[in-house]
Amino acid sequence: MQKVDIYIDGSCSGNPGPGGFAAVCPINGKLLAACGHVPQSTNNQAELRAAIKALTALKVPCEVTLCTDSQYLVTCWNHDKESLTNIKRVNHELWFEFIEAAEKGRHVVKFVKIKGHSGNKYNEIADRLAKAECAKERHLLCGGA
Repeated sequence: MQKVDIYIDGSCSGNPGPGGFAAVCPINGKLLAACGHVPQSTNNQAELRAAIKALTALKVPCEVTLCTDSQYLVTCWNHDKESLTNIKRVNHELWFEFIEAAEKGRHVVKFVKIKGHSGNKYNEIADRLAKAECAKERHLLCGGA
């Protein structure tokens, strides 16, 4: 099973507000990236969407290390995995999507906490991409093309 490290980040303008997310994967000398925009999101939701996007982009089963600056994702996955899809839990729909993406792709997933804005090259790229996606909403609201 191929091992991949994926750096994810989410961004919001307001919390909640317009959001953006990005996943960056250095692999085989290339840098792959996937990102997107969400009209209304929280920081935690944007970060979780980046993880979902990353898993669904993988075409073969992988051992995935999701590197994130989100303590929320790390704590939820590593310490409270059994209750993530409980209907009373905040973001349970997104956690269900995440688990479904992991299972459908037959991925083995772990989250690793990294310090944000600390010079990690791939985390910084993910951060810039997520912020750019978040800014798309402001651009559209201001009448930009």
